[in-house]
Amino acid sequence: DVTNATTYTFTGLMPETDYVLGVRAICEEGAVSGWATRNITTPELPCIAPTNITATDITYTSASIGWTASGNEVSWEVRYAVAGIDTTIVAETNPVVLENLYSGDEYQVWVRAFCGADTYSDWSEGYTFTTATCQTVSNLAANGITSSSATITWTAPAGQTKWELSYGMQGVDEEHGTKVTVTVNPTFTIE
Repeated sequence: DVTNATTYTFTGLMPETDYVLGVRAICEEGAVSGWATRNITTPELPCIAPTNITATDITYTSASIGWTASGNEVSWEVRYAVAGIDTTIVAETNPVVLENLYSGDEYQVWVRAFCGADTYSDWSEGYTFTTATCQTVSNLAANGITSSSATITWTAPAGQTKWELSYGMQGVDEEHGTKVTVTVNPTFTIE
């Protein structure tokens, strides 16, 4: 019932839906006019670019990328770039984990929504993050040197718990030496 008004806003309508709207006059109790009707179709929801892009759980080679979505997306495209290399992936979930990244590099990332039927949003504003850097150990030392063994020690940067050692006779470079993987403690005895 609307009184003394010639405008009324219908709310709660569904997107992409056909409706019949009608208006009739109530002249007095029991006296009404005929209906004036109009057919309308509500437009589809706009495909809105994601906002608030974030990078969390950043490691040496991965990062979790999240964003604020508008709610009518089917999926998203995530585009990221580093040093002239540009990659785009389809994300079915929010957040999505980017893997096989380069350690210690700065990445730029953008996200856009896919709302179905070849409908895409604009790309979000760019977001920049840097992967963790795998730092070189320091204070490499050889102790307890005997005719057949030597104990190697080093200082590891915070958080490191696994290292690869290489050794060989004079003239052998690190890539071609005998390799050993050491975990937990930064010490190893070569025998």
